[in-house]
Amino acid sequence: MTADELDLNELHVDDELPLDEDVPQLVETSTKVPMTIVTGYLGSGKSTLLDYILKEQHGRRIAVIMNEFGDTSDIESKAISVQSDEALVEEWLELNNGCLCCSVRDTGLTAILNLMEKKGRFDQIVLETTGLADPAPIIQAFWNEPALNLDVSLDAVVSVVDAAGIEKQIQDPRPDGSYNEAQRQVATADVILLNKADLVTPADLERVEALLRTINSTALIHRTTRSAIDLSLLLDLNIYAAPSAPFRPETLAPFSQPDATDSCDGCATGKPHEHAPAAASSSSPHANDISSLTIPLPPSLPSVTGPTSALYALLSSLLWEGTLPGAPSSSSTPDAFDLLRTKGFVRTDDGREWVLQGVRDIFDFAQVPAEATAAARAGESESAGEGEGEKTVQPKVVLIGRGLADKEGVRARFVRALEEGVARERASLREQDEEESSGGEEDDEDEEMGE
Repeated sequence: MTADELDLNELHVDDELPLDEDVPQLVETSTKVPMTIVTGYLGSGKSTLLDYILKEQHGRRIAVIMNEFGDTSDIESKAISVQSDEALVEEWLELNNGCLCCSVRDTGLTAILNLMEKKGRFDQIVLETTGLADPAPIIQAFWNEPALNLDVSLDAVVSVVDAAGIEKQIQDPRPDGSYNEAQRQVATADVILLNKADLVTPADLERVEALLRTINSTALIHRTTRSAIDLSLLLDLNIYAAPSAPFRPETLAPFSQPDATDSCDGCATGKPHEHAPAAASSSSPHANDISSLTIPLPPSLPSVTGPTSALYALLSSLLWEGTLPGAPSSSSTPDAFDLLRTKGFVRTDDGREWVLQGVRDIFDFAQVPAEATAAARAGESESAGEGEGEKTVQPKVVLIGRGLADKEGVRARFVRALEEGVARERASLREQDEEESSGGEEDDEDEEMGE
C-alpha cells in the first residue's frame, strides 16, 4: 500500500483501550560501579599488575586510579598535573584499550568524585593504594558510607605480595608493637597474588602460602609471575555482597575453606576434644602474633541485627571493646583482642542467608538473595566436584588479628557466649509471641461481648 492509498480515517486510537493493562512498566534500577582496591608492599609487583590492566587488550573498560606510577613505562609522560584544593589529581587519560587512567596523591576520594562525572565510559574501577598505606581507612571510606552518596560498591581487596620477601616483611616488628604494613595488607585482603613465584623454589612457595593462610585463611591465593593473571579472578567477585552486583562462586568461596591453622576435625567443628601441649615457639614475638581463627556457627540463628540479636551483641563486644564474655584461659591475662578483619556466613531461622564483613571496628550484614546462593553453589559444584558446593558453605565466623593465640579457648568462649545469648533471645521471642497471642484472644473476646 502506498502513501496515497492510505486512508487516514482508518488510523485512530481506541479510547476504550485499557492503558493500565498489559503495558510494561519502566523500573528504575540503581546500579553501582564495582571498585577493586589493590594494595601491595613496595616492590611486590603491584605496578606491574596495573600496567597490565592499562595496556592489554582484555576487553574491559576499567578506570585505574594510581597512587604510584612505579615502573609503568609510557603512562607517566602523558599525564598533565591539575592542582585541586584537596589533592594533586592528574588529567584523566583515555587509553586505546578502553581504559581510563589517572594518578592521585591521596586516598583516591577526590579522583573517585571526579571520575563519577564520567560514568558510562567505564565498567569498573581499580584503586591503587600506596605501598605503605593502611588499607583499612580506605576500605571504610568506600564501603557502606551512605554519606558519600557515591555510585560505587566495594567489590574486593587485592594484595600483591613478593614471594621472596613477604616472610621477612611480615615478621618485621614495629617499635610501638603495632601491625606493620605487610601484616595489614595480607590480613585485609580478599585475594592475594603470590607474585614472583618463578624466583623461589616450590618448597618455598608452599611454606610462604602456608604462612599467608595462617594470617588470612579466607583469602583466595593465586601464584603469579610478573603479576600476569586472568582478570576474572580479580574483578567482579562481589566479596562484599553488594545487592546491586551478581553473586559468583568467589562471593561465597571465603566460607568454603577450613581454617588453615586448625589441626584436627574437632577444632573445625567445635566438638569436644583434647590437644597435646604445644611446643614452645622460637620465632620472633611479632612473627606469629597475628593469625586467623574460624568459629563454626549453629545451623541457624534467630537474627543478625537489632537490639535482641545475640550474634550482633557478641560481635559488638569483641570489635568495639576487645572483649569476650567468660574468663580467659589465664585469669591473670586480660583480653587483648585487636582485630583487623571479620568475615562470616550466617543463616537465620526465617531461611535467609547473610554475609558478614568487618574491617577494624566497623561490621555489617548483607542479605544474600536465595537465587544468588543457588547460582553461586552451582558454579562452585562445577569446580569442586559433584555435590561439593552445597556441603562446603557452612555458617561460620572468621576472625583475623591479634589475641587469637589460644584458639581453642577463644573459640570455646565465643561458642558458649553465643549459645547463651541465643537461648535468651529465643526465650524473649517466645514471650513476645505469647503476649501477642494472648492479646489477640482478648480482642476476640471483646468483640464477642460487643455482639
